[in-house]
Amino acid sequence: MRIVYFHSGWDLYGASRSLLRLASAFRRDGHAVLAVLPRPGPLSAALRTAGVEVEDDVRLSVLHRSEFRFPQAVPFFAGLPGALIRCRRILHRFRPDLVHSNTGAVFAGALAAKLGGIPHLWHVRDMFDEFGVLWKGYGRGILAGADRVVCVSRAVAAQFDSFRGAAAKVLVLNNGFPPEEFRAPAGGWTPPVDELRRRWGVREGEAAIGILGRIKLGRKGHEVLARAARTLLERGIEHFRIIILGTPFPGNEEHEVRLRRLAGELELGDRFALVGEMEDPRPAYAALDAVVLASARPEPFGGVVIEAMAMGKPVVGTALGGTVEQIEDGATGFLVPPNDSTAMADALARLLVDPALRARMGAAGRQRFEAKFAFADMYARMLGLYREIVGAQKR
Repeated sequence: MRIVYFHSGWDLYGASRSLLRLASAFRRDGHAVLAVLPRPGPLSAALRTAGVEVEDDVRLSVLHRSEFRFPQAVPFFAGLPGALIRCRRILHRFRPDLVHSNTGAVFAGALAAKLGGIPHLWHVRDMFDEFGVLWKGYGRGILAGADRVVCVSRAVAAQFDSFRGAAAKVLVLNNGFPPEEFRAPAGGWTPPVDELRRRWGVREGEAAIGILGRIKLGRKGHEVLARAARTLLERGIEHFRIIILGTPFPGNEEHEVRLRRLAGELELGDRFALVGEMEDPRPAYAALDAVVLASARPEPFGGVVIEAMAMGKPVVGTALGGTVEQIEDGATGFLVPPNDSTAMADALARLLVDPALRARMGAAGRQRFEAKFAFADMYARMLGLYREIVGAQKR
């Protein structure tokens, strides 16, 4: 089978890692795979290392969150004709059996597939709660432009429920993660867990609580975690360090500046450490005692939650979106209301005062991951969908 993936990103965060896993697996199994990206970046290099062909300077006219409302979306729609021409040229050269749009934010590949009569699967990993009036038209466009619409969670799929024809096209398929990726190598993680904890300033007897991902105040909830840390200190719970792993998206550097300022105002000192990015986050998970997803808006299906569970770590997440489908509240972690630093502090306090609880929840999370979110099952279902869509086109 010949497959073209259109993707809106170039980094190695959630949706990009999912694309890397999927495209690499299809390439390993002998399929011809091309990934089309808006610009070069770490994802390009990782895909090429896996043997995937890449075109990474295509100017795909990606719809960013800041453009979700009219008139900010005008440049996106104005850029579509040029992007469509470029995508049609790519499809004409590669001659795929199937086109796979890997997020809902990239539209030109879907249009090019439709015009070319090529089977198309739309993989929706997005919450469109910020689209406003644009969503009705945009959502119907996604349905019209796809043979099947695969949503990464029921929360994502629910956005299409009111549209005619959605029941016949939309299905839920959670992201899958290979369990073997999360097993420590024979020589241990690099860098070693002890070294990382020393680097972060975690002392003997302290727990490291981590939040991983882009720094975006007001959306990702870093400020809520900072205030929860202040509450813990005021309650006399001091044996912890908050570890911020990640950086702002380019152009949003102000968010890191504001977060550092807030940590200073809350007098968190070295208990609140911004440590930057790690290309491979697995050693970080191994070095943490618990993980937080503090998002103030619904996450479609946060990879951080599943990766933490795969690494045997309990997770405190906000009770929104796909996170509710990932965390078993009270068993693999805790669900708390968004923007509620007191509830966040309550959940963290339970984990901090009870190492045995952390261990039980971590083990339960690993079992839940293996039972529900392993890559092999997801890959088999995706391959079946590909064959179904391509077969229907040929009949």
